[in-house]
Amino acid sequence: MSSLDSTESTLAEVKQLTILGREDSLLQTDAEDSDARLALGMECLLGKEESVRDLLAKRRRVRTMDGSTGWAEQLSIALDYKNALSSIVPFKEYQKRISKTIGGRTPLSCAAEGGNPKIVRMLLEDGEDVNERDADRSNGVPLHYAVYDESLEAFELLLQQKVDIEATNIDGHTTLAVAARYYQSAAVDVLLDKCKPNVNPKDVHGYTPLLLLLMPRPTIHMEARQGSNGRTALHIAAARGSIEDMVLLLENGADVNISSAEGLTALDFAAIQGNLEMVTLLLDYNAKVDTLGIRKMTPLDQVIMANDNNKDRPRIIELLLQRKPDLLLQKSASYLLMEEVTTMGMAVCLGTPEMVRVLLRYPGSDAKQSVLRMPLLCWAAVQSKADMVETLIQQGVSLQEVDGRYGRNALSWAVIKGRQDQGQTRHSYAIAADPRRWMG
Repeated sequence: MSSLDSTESTLAEVKQLTILGREDSLLQTDAEDSDARLALGMECLLGKEESVRDLLAKRRRVRTMDGSTGWAEQLSIALDYKNALSSIVPFKEYQKRISKTIGGRTPLSCAAEGGNPKIVRMLLEDGEDVNERDADRSNGVPLHYAVYDESLEAFELLLQQKVDIEATNIDGHTTLAVAARYYQSAAVDVLLDKCKPNVNPKDVHGYTPLLLLLMPRPTIHMEARQGSNGRTALHIAAARGSIEDMVLLLENGADVNISSAEGLTALDFAAIQGNLEMVTLLLDYNAKVDTLGIRKMTPLDQVIMANDNNKDRPRIIELLLQRKPDLLLQKSASYLLMEEVTTMGMAVCLGTPEMVRVLLRYPGSDAKQSVLRMPLLCWAAVQSKADMVETLIQQGVSLQEVDGRYGRNALSWAVIKGRQDQGQTRHSYAIAADPRRWMG
């Protein structure tokens, strides 16, 4: 094979192997020689053990030169090391291309990406700094590159050193984030199992490591959408109903109570879906049930506002109230959606008799509704909720209670509502929330 063919083959191998090279990289120069360092990095990346061993021996000779070394010998040793790149890649044009590809990368980073544990060990034994940052724009460390090796031998070898697993690159990615971003699940498992990394730090885009793992392969538009929502990995998993992902996140310290930019917690997402298993899991990890989220709604409001036939909604309501029995006393979104209507009032409008029976067992369920200060039975009559009227009576609610404005009981309000329905189209909830509009 000619020198040109050999050089082209070497360059092709470098291009094939390297992942994070930069076209506009800034070369790092050391006290020995930047070109020789580049040659060492290239051979480390390509996994050429004998060549690496030879270059390290030459570098040691340079480093051990002192005053006792004759001038001619010093020059010979220095030139031998300095010309290492030229001896491997004799053509300047190809040297420049290699420089653009891996220039500024440390030899250990190159070896880590190449995935050759023998070379990694050689470099460590020769004194390479396991935490030295690359001088290119990536600002990475060797551990970031080691995650790409499927065997993980080099990766685990680096982890045995005094390595900083929280070191970040130019994008703010830790080793866990790099592994997550490129779907290196084996590396993620090793980190979570052996190193207990922080799973909550955000990168420069506001994403946590495990959000990167859960996201589909990123695109600019997709990342922008995720970023604008401000959702964490736990939010994404909860929104998808991914119980296994939620367990993994929570076991590794994901913040259970953090809110998205929309004001939603993971418990809100679970409540909206009426997912009993998710709600139970989050409560086991001490999720707060009284957080005011989107439109000032609590998770309890979210369950009620879902307005579907999910059979688990009553049980979810019970769990939330068991965690905070006075939750019904807290003013929430209901006061904004319907003028001075409580969560209990919303349940009469949108819930089921079983949900109302659960709510009646807790303090605050007897709160007056609307600006007319209506007892629940009057309120149910105004809403034409026959099933709720029956449920309330069965639960012992008095028929004699009257509103605070006109002194009318439930029967009186039912008559007024009946007359109103005969005269015109049934009013919406928003109108019904203020019966004064009927009085003329």
